[in-house]
Amino acid sequence: TLFAAWILVPAVIVLAAASVGRTGHEPRDQLDKDVELKKKLEEIRLLAGPLMNLGDVTKKVVPKMCLVAAPATPGGHIATRSFIPHECHSAIGVFAAVTVATAAVLPGSPAHRVARLPEGRIKTLSVEHPTGEFSVRIEVGGSGRTVAGGNADGGATADRAGTQCVENADAGLEVDDRAGTPDQDDRRVRR
Repeated sequence: TLFAAWILVPAVIVLAAASVGRTGHEPRDQLDKDVELKKKLEEIRLLAGPLMNLGDVTKKVVPKMCLVAAPATPGGHIATRSFIPHECHSAIGVFAAVTVATAAVLPGSPAHRVARLPEGRIKTLSVEHPTGEFSVRIEVGGSGRTVAGGNADGGATADRAGTQCVENADAGLEVDDRAGTPDQDDRRVRR
């Protein structure tokens, strides 16, 4: 039940919390102290690294791990617990949120199996994390428009603190950091 979804680098592995014997709703502190879980996640990370063309990831922070479960709140769409790489984080980053939302709309993925998806081609998914939620707007299916130099067969956007991210299956990932710093000015990367 391992489904790897990667966007840009850092890479993210999305897996069902139940596949490692957890609910996906545990408090962050409990998961952060869970030595058995961290050992399982590290085994998966080390096996997946070469398969994701990341090489030996023993001393790398990628791939990041994200456990997914059915949402905990009535308005939620999917619950997450993120590990980067060994610490359970109190929230979820932009790339991980977009990755989880993208995986949630991919039939057969662990995220799709636990998500409660709204109807329609354009969806705003509430990606729950230990301290709240992160909303990701995702478009499923072809639109005929061009994004980042490719045909847009769907995509996802997430806004946080002036940064907009657009993921597209054909075009790769585009990051437009409106408050960019010199090292952020050329962050457009193709898959």
